[in-house]
Amino acid sequence: MISSLDGLVIMFMGIVGIALLSLILTYVVRKPAVKKVGFYILLVLAILVGIIGLRIGFPGFATQTIVGIAVILAAIGAFVLERKGKEFLYAQILASVAVILGIINLYF
Repeated sequence: MISSLDGLVIMFMGIVGIALLSLILTYVVRKPAVKKVGFYILLVLAILVGIIGLRIGFPGFATQTIVGIAVILAAIGAFVLERKGKEFLYAQILASVAVILGIINLYF
């Protein structure tokens, strides 16, 4: 029988695993199409982690709420930078920082 705490740990480990896989796809693989797929996975994951952080911190933890909002805004900013075309490396770095900061926010 899986308790709710076990479910949260499994979900957190899944998020971390998907984040590591998408970071590897974004930075290590040489094909541009695979890099874009990894980048879009990072964006979706950053928004998801930001929403979870926002939801966790909303009642009384102002720092977690602010970090959740910052992660969501950074993911949106990375998407806008990627759509401009020439700033793909900066968009990758911004999305990576957003995901890492969001996961650290969820952990602590």
